[in-house]
Amino acid sequence: MFFLETMVLTLDEHDPESPIKPLPMHKQYLRDLAELFLSEQLLIVEKSRQMMVTWIMIACHLWEAMFHKGKRIFFQSKKEFDANNLVDRAKFIYRHLPAVTQKLFPANMPMAYLRLEFGKHDSVIQGTPQGDSVLRQYTASRIFSDEMAFQEEAEEAYIAAKPTIVGGGRFVGVSSPNFENFFYRLKADEL
Repeated sequence: MFFLETMVLTLDEHDPESPIKPLPMHKQYLRDLAELFLSEQLLIVEKSRQMMVTWIMIACHLWEAMFHKGKRIFFQSKKEFDANNLVDRAKFIYRHLPAVTQKLFPANMPMAYLRLEFGKHDSVIQGTPQGDSVLRQYTASRIFSDEMAFQEEAEEAYIAAKPTIVGGGRFVGVSSPNFENFFYRLKADEL
């Protein structure tokens, strides 16, 4: 919570006066999501837009990669471009951390496309488009699937992620609603 409350800044493209701002951690649901991030092996979150759910999940995963050794974290979205945007949000948060934190927990420079690496801890955040091919190749510590209900290959990706979950890794899927698809059935615990 200290990291989220005191260090994380986000970018609000809708605010021309003050676009860079802290996470609104006074909102109880964001605090609850952060606690669930720590405690749950499988977390499925149905959200609406502008709730900051993606930002809080990116910040939590960044915390995991920065402060813990040997983490391989995947950010998955519908397209490669979207996955890179998720990684770019993690890079934005990192670039706006206090200088002393960046010095103690340095990211590899230059920052690569679809990747944010912390060589000191051998941890990486890697973006990937939907599907199972990349997830099947690696043992992940965590997988964050954003807008999962709109990924046509969500079920295949989830099946490829099952060894991560069974092996002690964690999976977070978030999405705005798109009823009667794999995400909906998974959220409703129908699988």
